[in-house]
Amino acid sequence: MAKAKPAPEPGKRGRKPKAFSPEKQAAIIAALSEGKTTREVAAIFGEPESTIRSRFSDISARTVSVASQIVSANCAVNTLPIPAQGVAISLAQKMQAITSNLADAALASSVVSARAAQAAQRQAEKLDPDADELDLDLMTNMAGAARIAREAADLPTRLMQISAAAKITEDANTPAAAPSFTVNFVSPKPRTPVYERN
Repeated sequence: MAKAKPAPEPGKRGRKPKAFSPEKQAAIIAALSEGKTTREVAAIFGEPESTIRSRFSDISARTVSVASQIVSANCAVNTLPIPAQGVAISLAQKMQAITSNLADAALASSVVSARAAQAAQRQAEKLDPDADELDLDLMTNMAGAARIAREAADLPTRLMQISAAAKITEDANTPAAAPSFTVNFVSPKPRTPVYERN
């Protein structure tokens, strides 16, 4: 009968993942992105292949995808007339700034929404269901907090919907694999000559 493994000592539940410097991470990602296998990269950097695969395979694939998108965008810019190229680049920079600002605003709004929802909950807990008359001031405060929570959650919710719609569009524009067909040729049965028929 196999012996049970001893329980780990307190504070020693497992080793922390090895830390890689930013420079080494970039070098590993670059090597994988340029087509080297995980085994080759592991040998180059003296790391276990399992570590290279689990920690860097996905990010290297995403890096290649983003690089391809940058190349496609640059090619698209070059198809524009020279005056329009500067406008497109300037517009892209403005859109990037707007996206960053919206993300910050959405984060702040989500915090406000959570705080307001907690405030509304605290007001609701003060209501006495057995009271003959409702506390109008308490109801007003609760309704106000609920309204703030709902309005503050609007921006983060819309950004999430836009992000989901963009992901669906991206997937829809990804070329599908060409379908494969299997054709079975069946030889026709030989016909009996007319003069041999009964």
